[in-house]
Amino acid sequence: MAINRRLRAVIIAGSALAVVAAVGIGVAVASPSGRPRFVTASAMIGDVTQIYTTSGTITRTNTAAASFAVDGTVSSVKVAVGDTVDAGDVLAVLKKGPLQLAVLDAETSVAEAKATLYAAEHPSSSGTVSGSRSGSGSSGSGSSGSGSSGSGSGAGTGGVTVDPAVLLKVTNQLAAAVADE
Repeated sequence: MAINRRLRAVIIAGSALAVVAAVGIGVAVASPSGRPRFVTASAMIGDVTQIYTTSGTITRTNTAAASFAVDGTVSSVKVAVGDTVDAGDVLAVLKKGPLQLAVLDAETSVAEAKATLYAAEHPSSSGTVSGSRSGSGSSGSGSSGSGSSGSGSGAGTGGVTVDPAVLLKVTNQLAAAVADE
């Protein structure tokens, strides 16, 4: 039995030594040497700055496509970002000059077509009508006020009479369109 007692004493002593070593290591790791556990700071008034960096994707929630009846150059925008608009509200204003020139060009085409139709329906009239125009009306070139007040038939008109009032009106419109550009 002497061996049993001796073995038992060694086991108890080894276990006690292991427990003391574990507690010592735990205390040494839990409190770093040379540093106190608590730090006291003075309270003061000041700004606290914290910077957060993140990433993400931004998507629009309300968008609408706008379409316009005619092409042109915008002279002014009548709405701002974030404005609420209804159907029919004016969003932008176009420059008038090119549009007026396009209208004049179309009116000239109609007048030429009417003259050609008249000449075709009345073959007995003397001469022919020639429609030789150049330019698209949007080049911005033109003369202002070449006041021809006569109503006779000029060269190349072949018997077609030009109304001086209509000629003056068209000349003034053309001058206004060019000046507006």
